[in-house]
Amino acid sequence: MAPFNEKHPSNKGFTLIELLVSVGMIGIILIGFISLQLTFGRANISGDDFSQASALASQFIDSLKNTDYYSIPVNDLQIINNGRYVLSWIAYDKSSAPPYSQDEGLKLLNLKISWLRERNHEVAFVTYLAEMF
Repeated sequence: MAPFNEKHPSNKGFTLIELLVSVGMIGIILIGFISLQLTFGRANISGDDFSQASALASQFIDSLKNTDYYSIPVNDLQIINNGRYVLSWIAYDKSSAPPYSQDEGLKLLNLKISWLRERNHEVAFVTYLAEMF
């Protein structure tokens, strides 16, 4: 009786089961990579939205700092809609409810920026505005 290799000398390829298993493994790996790419893409977009909202808040706070201290309304909710972002803010001073600014010449500013992308997002900022002499 001849050895197996001598009896079947042309048996050098892959079997159908080996091919199906390897294609299945490659498919599972590719699905994982695609899922990872989608997650990174969403995180990148979300990070970009937060960066733009922070930049908008910074610009708005800077514009308020350059505004006359006494022309900034107190205890009056203000809403600004620039299309993509909705900016709402309210300033409090010493005449406001007690937990707010206790010092003369200071206004407490609460600023909230919200936007919609697949769901509602918002970021809030709190800062003091000082009267300049």
